[in-house]
Amino acid sequence: MTINPIRLDDGTPHPSHPDQRENSPSVERLGYSLEEFAAAIGIGRTLVYQAAQRGEIPTRRIGRRLIVPVAALDAWFSGDDVA
Repeated sequence: MTINPIRLDDGTPHPSHPDQRENSPSVERLGYSLEEFAAAIGIGRTLVYQAAQRGEIPTRRIGRRLIVPVAALDAWFSGDDVA
């Protein structure tokens, strides 16, 4: 199944289309969802949620979502205590 992009007046796909977001100049991400973090380091979703609940992974809550801040991860992976 393909997503048909919304086209701009000049015929190019709208910047919010998933294909465009991946290829367009982007702002550096400041955080990741727990699912993205789990996939990036090769662990399961359940394990990453349990580690976050125990405070082993630095997180910030935004509404109901838990976000893993990139700056906190950098410090965490380098061995500095930030959590």
